[in-house]
Amino acid sequence: MYFGCTKTKQNPLLDYRDNPIDFASVTAYHISEATNNVLSKADQNLKKIFRVKNSDRTYNNTLLPLDNLGNIIDNVWGPTSLLSFTHPNKEVRKAGLEASQKVEEYLNSLSVNEKLYNAIYSFSQSSNGLGLQNIEKKHLTDTLRDFNRSGFGYGKKIRTRVKDILDQLSKLSLKFEKNISEARDTLFLSGKHLKGLSIDYCESRKKEENLYAIDLSYPSYYSFMQYAESDSARKELRYMYWNRASSVNISVLDSLILLRNQLSEVLDYQSFADYSTETLMAENAATVWEFESSLHEMIMPKALEDYDKMLQVKSEITGGYESTIESWESARYEHLLKLKKYKLDSEKVSEYFELYQVVEGLFEICNRLFGISFKQIE
Repeated sequence: MYFGCTKTKQNPLLDYRDNPIDFASVTAYHISEATNNVLSKADQNLKKIFRVKNSDRTYNNTLLPLDNLGNIIDNVWGPTSLLSFTHPNKEVRKAGLEASQKVEEYLNSLSVNEKLYNAIYSFSQSSNGLGLQNIEKKHLTDTLRDFNRSGFGYGKKIRTRVKDILDQLSKLSLKFEKNISEARDTLFLSGKHLKGLSIDYCESRKKEENLYAIDLSYPSYYSFMQYAESDSARKELRYMYWNRASSVNISVLDSLILLRNQLSEVLDYQSFADYSTETLMAENAATVWEFESSLHEMIMPKALEDYDKMLQVKSEITGGYESTIESWESARYEHLLKLKKYKLDSEKVSEYFELYQVVEGLFEICNRLFGISFKQIE
């Protein structure tokens, strides 16, 4: 079995270039081969960085190769990560998860790589590094910050502990998502509970005479919650949806919370929320809470107004005074309110959003907002 750096013929994950990936032909072997291929290429980029003398370091021979390293990995990691949760073949999904775990552990090892940190830090202290401007300066600042988030400045013992926690978090996070994606809970209902749903929806889920299988996939679940008239069926489906994989994920979640708290404590953050928001625009948890509080105050009057309108619709349907919209009722009564007040049916509207027009509209919006123009490359 060959896992070198040369592109292997007919591996859809390596040979697609600018063409769409042929996902249908991807095998577990392709995923393993492509992952090893890009990690080997990443190592080559790393060696190029290390070969540069500290006195000769520039943005182009130090930071740019590190950025390219991430891009090389992402070109394969992105598609394989998608396959690990969506491919119908169990072996392909398993290979995708193993590849993601391998990539994340590789990236975690880079985050605590002292030789790499010294190369970046040395560049930051040089005249070339100190003279950076704009996006290049931000790139350097963010890179050093990320090293600090991995324990630099705390000693090797702490970095080793951080690496261990990050590896465990990667493994548990993938396990949590795998359990969710592989949950096959299904609600079996008789025909009377499907009133309000389209003929196509019902026929595609019919198992036998007057028995229908409602799974928890996006199109199945959300259509049911919006259009089904049966309150009891919507309630049962909502409970099932909120508890997907709960029997196996509760312990995983407990471990994730524990490890996240340990990570924030080891690195002297007040909470994991502060750790996780540091790289975002908010920068800390306090800013997030402040934003949410101000947003709550601003939208509450309109939210209450809409809630009252939904209650009116519910009262008209039940024939009594209603004061509560339950969680399993909100999508249903929001749909009925739009239909009654605005003559708006989401399913009917979607028929007018032809793919080409949507893409062109998206391009136009990006052009107006950000000044970005798009040109097709043949």
